Amino acid sequence: MVYFNTDEALLDDKDRPRDQYWFKILPWRQMDKWRLRNTNKSIVDYFSICWWKEVTGVAAENMNFNTSVKIPLYTNNKWKYKLTWTYPSPFTEDYLESISITEKIWDSNWKNDNWRVYIPNTWVYMIQYQMEFIWQTWTSTPTATSAPKLHSQLEWYWTNWELLWALENAEWWWIVNPDNVRSINLNYLEKWQSIWLAAIHSRDWIKCFCRWCIKIQKLS
Repeated sequence: MVYFNTDEALLDDKDRPRDQYWFKILPWRQMDKWRLRNTNKSIVDYFSICWWKEVTGVAAENMNFNTSVKIPLYTNNKWKYKLTWTYPSPFTEDYLESISITEKIWDSNWKNDNWRVYIPNTWVYMIQYQMEFIWQTWTSTPTATSAPKLHSQLEWYWTNWELLWALENAEWWWIVNPDNVRSINLNYLEKWQSIWLAAIHSRDWIKCFCRWCIKIQKLS
């Protein structure tokens, strides 16, 4: 064994492994040096899931919490969604399938069941969600005064599947195709509670293709 000086040979940790510069490797500090994901594996916890659904609108006066349509939360995207209407390029079935990717970092307990996402641990979470409204190819862009309203809501369920209330509601008025309703918030959630996303729009009896993505970050 080679030491910087002879005194090192007298220390209890004289046989500790050394790095390339012959400095002693410190326990729990240098194990995964330069590997950010591995060194933060106990504090970084992230889950992202995407899917879609065709949503038929209702009259503006009928838009409320109950008329909003539940959007499936799937991690298994092996089956293809069958479109019933034609949507503008590049929104084909194959394209939408390719961009609906689930990401799960560190915590293997992240899961979805019964169309919703379940919280793996009691903690404070940052939740970001986006609902993309894609209109059929024949649908014209409205004027600013006639733009239909777009609505999405983040729903919160207790561990027995009982609906508590909406964690948040977000609205926008359609101006372009596609258009988006997005939001970000912080919430304290308990283990095995679940969240769900729903959407509705005010173009009565017209189908809209709603593609959504929800991202959940556990705060350290």
